[in-house]
Amino acid sequence: MSVGRIFSGLVLNGVLCVCSYLVPKRRNTFLLGGGLGKSFSGNPKYFYLYLERELSKGRKVWSSHSWITKSDEVLSELQQANRPVIDARTFAGFWAILRSEFLILESGTAIGSGAHDIVYERILLGRFKIVQMWHGSPLKRINLDALHDRENPRLIERIYTKICQLELSRLTVILALSEADASIFRSAFNNNRIVKLGYPKNDVLFGDPQSWGVTLRYQKYDKVLLYAPTFRDHPDVVTPFTSEFLERLDGELRERNWCLLIKKHPYDRGLHVPRYLENILDVTTFENDIQELLVQTDLLITDYSSVFVDFLLRDKPQIFYVYDLDDYKTRSRGMYYELKDMAPGPIARTEEELLDLMLTADEWYLMKTNRVLRAAALERFHSYTAGGACKRVAEALTDGFRELDC
Repeated sequence: MSVGRIFSGLVLNGVLCVCSYLVPKRRNTFLLGGGLGKSFSGNPKYFYLYLERELSKGRKVWSSHSWITKSDEVLSELQQANRPVIDARTFAGFWAILRSEFLILESGTAIGSGAHDIVYERILLGRFKIVQMWHGSPLKRINLDALHDRENPRLIERIYTKICQLELSRLTVILALSEADASIFRSAFNNNRIVKLGYPKNDVLFGDPQSWGVTLRYQKYDKVLLYAPTFRDHPDVVTPFTSEFLERLDGELRERNWCLLIKKHPYDRGLHVPRYLENILDVTTFENDIQELLVQTDLLITDYSSVFVDFLLRDKPQIFYVYDLDDYKTRSRGMYYELKDMAPGPIARTEEELLDLMLTADEWYLMKTNRVLRAAALERFHSYTAGGACKRVAEALTDGFRELDC
């Protein structure tokens, strides 16, 4: 993104800030955004779909709701489905931001990427009620905690940290899955208005996923494995698999009629999947929403990603493939937990260990030690384990959070 575009975005945010004290809000109006304004995904997506379903059933206690986006693809997708959507790049988008009582989002602020779910660039100050749904359990250090970890920050970085501190402290409410997450959020957001209601996106893990619009693409396989790693903060390219390993694994999968789906993090530059492999599929470019993959997954393979916390609710096996653990701990962002203390499944350091665990998952998954690990992780990371987050959030929003212990 050009410097000029970043500057113009910040100027527009400044105008929004000033106008927010002059323009009245429409009560019980929800404006939702996600994916830094570029995708229809995450917690805001599932809460939006819940509102659409309630509306279709004639149940409505809010005034209006709409998705806001900077993506032509998302705009077209929702318009074709006859769902309320607004282009953030138009005056209608600008006006909707000012008039909506609640702005509902789930991201942080990624510098230089047009990085805000709803507004134009990074920071939003002013008279706004912002519901921060966030996008996962905090395993890696986030927000102010991560900013404070910087050694010898430059003046501009110290100023940016102060502005972030002001913005985050003014959030109306922040969703959390559990007290473990809430205790971290209080520091990372400089904010005590944390509510443990669960995440709307996890409601899709219960009941019929097709009722949420999920297409079950991989039913022809007897077992679906998913590799979903996080990104590395350091600039070096890392490669988790050798080509020889992928070819050998593909053969094992073909024999069993299994498939391995690979969903790369958007910042991943090191993982390349040869197209000639038959049962190993890189689905990164056409599977935008990882929740739609989790509902079809029988075995999850991850590393330092909080995706495992969501998958806990499915009560299925997980493997933690940490081929670069020592390097990650010294060169990437700090973590709130030691992996060995939080992982609800076995840890693999090499390709051979990973392959053995993949092929024997049905055995070790049933062992008592693994059941104990899963139960402990579920208790730590989830206050609710049976869905219903969308309903709880909707009731709290329409009641103005007056009944919640914020």
